[in-house]
Amino acid sequence: MATAAKLTHGFASVRRCAIDEINRARDALNHLDAGCDRETWVRAGMSARSAGLEFADFKNWSASAGNYAGENECRTVWKSFDDAGGVTPATLYRMAFSQGWQDPSKSRTKASRPMLTPCQAKTNRPCVH
Repeated sequence: MATAAKLTHGFASVRRCAIDEINRARDALNHLDAGCDRETWVRAGMSARSAGLEFADFKNWSASAGNYAGENECRTVWKSFDDAGGVTPATLYRMAFSQGWQDPSKSRTKASRPMLTPCQAKTNRPCVH
């Protein structure tokens, strides 16, 4: 059976992964040109929301554009987003990649990865001795 310590560690790991994904999505959104046409802007917002970003992320990104219509317009559009339409986080990443975004989660070199013991390399988890 799992101990409370193992469960707590597991939740911390899941939370860290979720935070990493939010930061990754924010980085992708901020790479996009917020001064794009309205259809692209709405699609970017829908994909940002599906990736777990907050309204503040969308508003701040939108406000960087010369054609920013203001917070009220931005909030109205944000509230209109729902889960229908097939817009997912992958949409956001595809848009960012098409504009030259480099995914920071994929850019770690072998030299920056932690060294694994032979036991860890075989099991892909910490060794218990």
